[in-house]
Amino acid sequence: MSGTMEILIREMTIEDYEAVYHLWTEIRGFGIRSIDDSKEGVERFLKRNPTTSVVAVQNGRIVGNILCGHDGRTGCFYHVCVDPDYRKHGIGYRMVRAAIHALQKRVSARSASLPLRAMRLEMPSGRALAGRNGKISTAMNLY
Repeated sequence: MSGTMEILIREMTIEDYEAVYHLWTEIRGFGIRSIDDSKEGVERFLKRNPTTSVVAVQNGRIVGNILCGHDGRTGCFYHVCVDPDYRKHGIGYRMVRAAIHALQKRVSARSASLPLRAMRLEMPSGRALAGRNGKISTAMNLY
């Protein structure tokens, strides 16, 4: 880990793709799908979910990422990862909080009738990450 531990959490853009893809490939056991995780696939995903995916950046280097999308009722996290050298510093937690906040803003802007506390977050495995009470499950695995 170089420099200070000052980490910026911000929205992911397609310009981040190469650095994010590099991060994915550097993490042992991280699953990448050729179609969905191609630049074109991620670009389509970001167009459907323009504000909900996040990156963690230190000194211009991407050290964490969450691809996050929703269908209006269920939010889903894909590719939750933090560089192994940066783990145990709350970066994953801060990214989750930022993605949840973005989901809440996006859902409330699209559907005032859907209560935010009713939104459910799931990992691709179908396991709930946060439920009706809005609390984040500690059972989440970060890669």
